[in-house]
Amino acid sequence: MNKIIKIPLARQIAAQMGTVAALCMVCALIFLPAGCGQKYISDEKGEKEKFSVEDNFYYYQYQGDSGFKKMYIKLNTKYISLSLKEPQLPADIAQRGFTASEFQCDNFDRWLYKGKPGTRRYWAELDVGKRLSPKQYFELLADIKQKNSDVIVGPFFNSLDAHEGAKGFGTGHFFNVKLKSAEDEILLEQMAEETGIVILCQDDYFPLWYKMSITEKSEKLPSRNHRKQLQFVRK
Repeated sequence: MNKIIKIPLARQIAAQMGTVAALCMVCALIFLPAGCGQKYISDEKGEKEKFSVEDNFYYYQYQGDSGFKKMYIKLNTKYISLSLKEPQLPADIAQRGFTASEFQCDNFDRWLYKGKPGTRRYWAELDVGKRLSPKQYFELLADIKQKNSDVIVGPFFNSLDAHEGAKGFGTGHFFNVKLKSAEDEILLEQMAEETGIVILCQDDYFPLWYKMSITEKSEKLPSRNHRKQLQFVRK
């Protein structure tokens, strides 16, 4: 049986795949088997590849007319992704001795939804200095989040064939949603309020698409009723 971990859209994945892919990916569904040891996966040609339990994460990459392709990735436990309200590290994180990258602004305050601007945030990457075990890594993420309630904390990943020193990509707080119909906007607004998610803007050219962002208060998943009625990813 699989344990499902839901994380926000990977910012660098979206950047690498381009605008079309960024519009069609909403969030990554990360799957981690409850078992351990080795496992096999088959690609589209039926060829099997062996990989360890720590590598059994994946997201769906948009492939244009062919739809979505499952892309397997593995944790990079040397880096952590952060999203903050201000371009400075909180004292708790700064005193841990990690190396932080330069802060980048997301400029979300430039986007309007029904006349209301989004909230600007800043993101950075932490280098913890060494690779941790998955257990140590997720305990560290949880500890940082528990002691810094205003910070959004996310993991880093690499492609399965990445070399040992590759940084890979972190996860961000921005994602997109496509509705089944314009009448579902009220459901989207209800879901956003229920889960602490912010609607940043409605796309001018594709009115069924909405740019959204998780926040430091985004802890819950949408209700089952909302999940049934909202179609988050649609070809």
